[in-house]
This record gives sequence, structure tokens and C-alpha cells, in this order.
Amino acid sequence: MNSTVSFTVAELLLSCVWIALIILIAYVIAILFRFHRMTKKIEGIIDGHRTDVDLIFTELPQITKNVQEITTEAAHLTQAFRGTIDNVAGTSESITGTIKDNSPVNEALTSIYKTLSTVKGITDQLNNILKRD
Repeated sequence: MNSTVSFTVAELLLSCVWIALIILIAYVIAILFRFHRMTKKIEGIIDGHRTDVDLIFTELPQITKNVQEITTEAAHLTQAFRGTIDNVAGTSESITGTIKDNSPVNEALTSIYKTLSTVKGITDQLNNILKRD
């Protein structure tokens, strides 16, 4: 008897799809087992620190309220000092303009300062010489 087994391309592709589906299901099961182990570890950690976790949850509303109050106060102070800050900025611009306009005066003052510094250096050296004698 002549027995031959023949597969069509459709049957071969369908077999590949079923194999891929079985592999995918096995992979999802492995991921779920890992997730289960991870949640057990997290649960153990939380149980070990239950008092700290409970303290955090009881104090969290007060902390949130304090943060809200600080934010509100900071916004109020910012609005209150905005005029002062603008005034300081305007004054500093005015001072900068005045200094730029008085460049010859600044150069004269710098020259006087350098001269006085040189004279002081000379007098210090003379004092040192006189102290040695």
C-alpha cells in the first residue's frame, strides 16, 4: 500500500499560527508569574514598614495643605513685591545710564585712585626703610 501524507500550504500556515499562539500564551503566563512574585515581595516590604506607611498616609493631607498654603503665600508675596522689583530694575537702569554718561568722571576717579595707591606704596616702602635704620 502506498501511503503518502500531504499538507497544503494553508494547513502549514495554520499550524505555524497555532504554535505561535501557544508560545505567546506561555510567555504571558511567565510574565504573570513574575508579576505575582513581584507583588508578593512588595506586599512583604509594605507589611514590614506598615507603621511608616500608615504615618505617611495620615500626615499626607496635612503636608498637602501646608504646601498649598506656602504656594499661596509665595504667590501673594510675589504680587506684593512686584512693584518694588520693577522700581529697583528701573533705578538700576537709571544708574547704569548715569555711569555711562559720566565716563570722563569715572576715568578721572580711576586715575586719582591709581595715583593714591602708588603714593601709598611709596610711603609704605619709606616707612619700612626708616624702621630698619
